[in-house]
Amino acid sequence: MELAMAATTAPLVANSNQADLDDDGIGNACDACPNDPQNDADGDGVCVNADNCPNVPNSNQADADDDGIGDACDTCPNDPQNDADGDDVCANVDNCPNVPNSNQADADNDGIGDACDACPNDPNNDGDGDGVCGNIDNCPNVANANQADADNDGIGDACDTCPNDAANDADGDGVCANVDNCPNVPNSNQADADDDGIGDAAIPAPTTPKRCRRRRCVQT
Repeated sequence: MELAMAATTAPLVANSNQADLDDDGIGNACDACPNDPQNDADGDGVCVNADNCPNVPNSNQADADDDGIGDACDTCPNDPQNDADGDDVCANVDNCPNVPNSNQADADNDGIGDACDACPNDPNNDGDGDGVCGNIDNCPNVANANQADADNDGIGDACDTCPNDAANDADGDGVCANVDNCPNVPNSNQADADDDGIGDAAIPAPTTPKRCRRRRCVQT
């Protein structure tokens, strides 16, 4: 009676060798997962030995970063290195993917974390490529690794229109003070009638003598 019942409730599969690779007591010939002793524990229809998320149901086996870990159980589904620097920030959103910096500090807001930013306070990251960060470069847009500044005005000689004039053409006449014959009076023509090195613009105009008659003085 018992044998008859078994025959009607379970298929009979011939397996004289009784092979059972995963030792789960179910012969390979009738084992849906012959290499998975848990027999698809998460019930997603994919045997553990081929399941990229063996403990989380994911029948579609989606794996966006192709790292062999299914998106359903991948803490970094878009980072194939899975947070290589171990700072709990996935590389695809980590501003220093190879340097641990869980706080993601970025003082200059350039998208590069301070922990790996060669110029943490220069968003252009040494735009002129002279090895001096823009925030301390006296010529941030002109390469000048030596930072020479002859007149000590904070503007490097390489980009200083008046490298020997700390006031940088204070009178605004287009002539630097160190060569201006009237450094404090605009005189772009540098006229100097008497060739004394002092521009005409700096010499007061002569006054007209006055002639006095009966207590009245008139211009002559």
